[in-house]
Amino acid sequence: RIVAVERVLGRIIADKSIPKVMQNGPYDRQAFLRHLKVRIAGYDWDTYYGMFMRMSWLKAFGLAAQVRW
Repeated sequence: RIVAVERVLGRIIADKSIPKVMQNGPYDRQAFLRHLKVRIAGYDWDTYYGMFMRMSWLKAFGLAAQVRW
């Protein structure tokens, strides 16, 4: 079952026609390449970097900080 899920997930991740939104995308790219041997295509937006661009004066940009704002 896990292999089937990995196969489907790998197809979605490699499909550039499906936009991907991530939290800390550079880490996600490394993790998917390391564990599934798949390069992310269609990396469209990163919430962590988006939060930084919007509110660079904050000291934290993770999901917990985003929920507060």
